Amino acid sequence: LVGNIFNQIGDMVVSTNSTFDTTFKKDFISPNSIQGQLTKKEYDKIEHLDQEIDAELQNVMPVKEHERIGCKNKQYDIGTIIKLNHRSGFRSYWMALADVNEHGKPDGKFENLQICLESLWRYIGEKGHMNRLIMPVLGSGKTGINENRFTILKEIIFSFVALAKERKIT
Repeated sequence: LVGNIFNQIGDMVVSTNSTFDTTFKKDFISPNSIQGQLTKKEYDKIEHLDQEIDAELQNVMPVKEHERIGCKNKQYDIGTIIKLNHRSGFRSYWMALADVNEHGKPDGKFENLQICLESLWRYIGEKGHMNRLIMPVLGSGKTGINENRFTILKEIIFSFVALAKERKIT
């Protein structure tokens, strides 16, 4: 379906950075990105979002600790997935798709997308819900994966079909 992801009903996939940064300061997270729009729509304060993210990451070991100012310092593996429950009654699955520098510049790679998709389908298969799943063409916007949207879309579909053969995902 071509359309606005926020006009759809179902659970949503959101790509983010490997530090799960949320700040809009200095345009670190673009308010026009899916993550930015979801944050503005569902959270009155970014601190509430950060508390939920921190709670979900509580039992996940970071792979690196940075010493940066103005952004988060714990970096997680590419493919780390968390699930957030929203007051509007849907869930969002946040996936660490790209490493990001202290200025908010992501290092988007097609290989990261492949890692994330396998991780996402496995996560949803184990911890997800059998709800309708809404997913944008991941990495084609602010993440900056250097592939055309058609190639990214094919990868999303093929990865879903491959893992859906093993178990029902959604």
